[in-house]
Amino acid sequence: MKKHYLLALLIAAAYPAFAELGPQGISGSISVLVEQHGQESNFNTNLATKSGSLNTSGESDMETVVFPLGEIKYTFGEQSNQQVFLGTSREDITTGLIALELGY
Repeated sequence: MKKHYLLALLIAAAYPAFAELGPQGISGSISVLVEQHGQESNFNTNLATKSGSLNTSGESDMETVVFPLGEIKYTFGEQSNQQVFLGTSREDITTGLIALELGY
């Protein structure tokens, strides 16, 4: 009986699956990642001595980073079954992995 389950599992795994790549031509998406972070610290090493009262707040530093994300795809072929792509996939971004992908 276990052999029948194993055979059914192998047949199901070996059955080909085809994904629709979409219409022919150029497609894609673009988004922008914006990050802003800052800090306030009394450990400023630019000055030899602290001027003013010792109980004053430290100097603040704010930085903003803008990073474009997205992908561009070109689908071609007689049956729209070939595709070239470049970019970052949304699945990777949601898991915190930012990787540039290039493929066929």
